[in-house]
Amino acid sequence: MLPKGFAKKYQVHTLVYYEQHADMRAAITREKQLKKWNRAWKIELIEQHNPPAAVRSVAGDRQAVSRHTHTGHR
Repeated sequence: MLPKGFAKKYQVHTLVYYEQHADMRAAITREKQLKKWNRAWKIELIEQHNPPAAVRSVAGDRQAVSRHTHTGHR
């Protein structure tokens, strides 16, 4: 069972991308930057850092997730 939060609300079950940062400030800055990106840019980032089989397995979830993703500016 998932705890309350984003993962439970949107039924997220697979981690497809993460970044490590030297300090919390850098991590928060990057997170705010990525939140402004549109969906296509985020998918491209995921595809650049995952093996093709992993991307294909997540590709089927794109439509289900797309209604929860907001677009923004890079």
